[in-house]
Amino acid sequence: MHVTSLRKHTEHVPELAKIYVETWGYINPEETLAETTERLAEIYASPTDVMPETLIAVESGLLLGAATLQEKTRLFPDISWTPWLAGVYVKPEHRSRGIASLLIRAIESAASVAGYETLHLCTHEHEAYYQRLGYETIEARDFRGEKTFIMGKSLR
Repeated sequence: MHVTSLRKHTEHVPELAKIYVETWGYINPEETLAETTERLAEIYASPTDVMPETLIAVESGLLLGAATLQEKTRLFPDISWTPWLAGVYVKPEHRSRGIASLLIRAIESAASVAGYETLHLCTHEHEAYYQRLGYETIEARDFRGEKTFIMGKSLR
């Protein structure tokens, strides 16, 4: 298993778009699967390493999971902090292998190398998991009726 940039393996864009829509489609319910796929394909067709950057875990050519470093959170656009860890996902059949934490550490490293001192995230149900990885809860907010924790981690 290895971690690499989605930009280097755009063949995984359609599958990742489907995962995003199925898992987080409620964030932007107006966007269809086709639109999500097209949006991701356009973003990751560019060879640049500016945000967003999605790292994927791949094994024997199969997508296992992903995590993204992005400039803003889509849940609370009024928050001006940057950057954000988002879209952390590991396929159910590959969970409990340390893939999520590996992807998160890789995103943290990318943010640190880019000169950022703090990485932020939003989570509805994984606050304790992220606390074990060194994130601290900054505040809790409501997102469409669901309690959402805004967290941060110093990268220094």
